Amino acid sequence: RFGVQPGDMAALRETAEWIAYSASQIAKVSGITRFIIPFEKLTERIKYGVKEELIPLTRLKGIGRVRARALYRAGYTSIEKLRSATIEDLTRILGIGRKTAEKILEQV
Repeated sequence: RFGVQPGDMAALRETAEWIAYSASQIAKVSGITRFIIPFEKLTERIKYGVKEELIPLTRLKGIGRVRARALYRAGYTSIEKLRSATIEDLTRILGIGRKTAEKILEQV
């Protein structure tokens, strides 16, 4: 409808991620410390396609934006809260197998 191909959006995302990362590095080198963390967060948000609250969850191997949102909605809003989850909780919430759930819990 808009003449946008699937690869076009991926290329735009990669470019935006690179610009945000570059801005954080420029802030570091320039000593403009107040911009470092916001640009680092923006880089991760662009990379994973998530709101800021999901960034810690998406840092886990095997957790992307969809699984992070499912965990967040189930009350696991942080890594600390995720530590209390059981394998059964994760398999039920995320629709994953035991092995994958075990690998996720090993990281927390």
